[in-house]
Amino acid sequence: MSRQVLKDRERALEYEFFHRVDEQLLEQLREKLKSEERREALCKATGITDQAVLQELDDVGVSSETYLAFYLFPLVHVAWADKKVEPQERDAILEEAESIGHSHDTESYHMLQRWLDREPGEEMFTAWKDYVHAMSDGVSVETYDALRRNVMEDARRVAKAAGGILGVHKISGAESKVLEELDEVFIGSAS
Repeated sequence: MSRQVLKDRERALEYEFFHRVDEQLLEQLREKLKSEERREALCKATGITDQAVLQELDDVGVSSETYLAFYLFPLVHVAWADKKVEPQERDAILEEAESIGHSHDTESYHMLQRWLDREPGEEMFTAWKDYVHAMSDGVSVETYDALRRNVMEDARRVAKAAGGILGVHKISGAESKVLEELDEVFIGSAS
């Protein structure tokens, strides 16, 4: 073999090696940008600004869309506790949805409206419990506790929305039971 042929092969191998490295670097850059976009959307959906927490949620596959469903389902579940969603409860849930990024023209907003019109089945609650359990395994205790606290505060606010007389907010017995059930899911999943 001539020296030129060897040199040509050497250059071809060198080119191929650096081409693959460049492709890998480019793919890593693309993934980093996608991850940043996902974290930004999750920040808007959750109100969480701590980048470490957002990265942790992104790492376990929590997206802004899945978070919205995760976050809003317990509110809907509480609203249905008395077997009827009161107009004040509906308004409170839809306001919360809008405040965390659900706009009227999204499929997730329409899904939420369907949940408010027709009670989601037991399989939805089971799916939510499974999601909570899976999330608890993938995030830090601090992140999990913050999520639990936020969900439970908003669920209580929905429970108070339709109850009470003369400005005193009362939570019905059925709503209290559902709130306890939701909190037990969080506590049981954290164990």
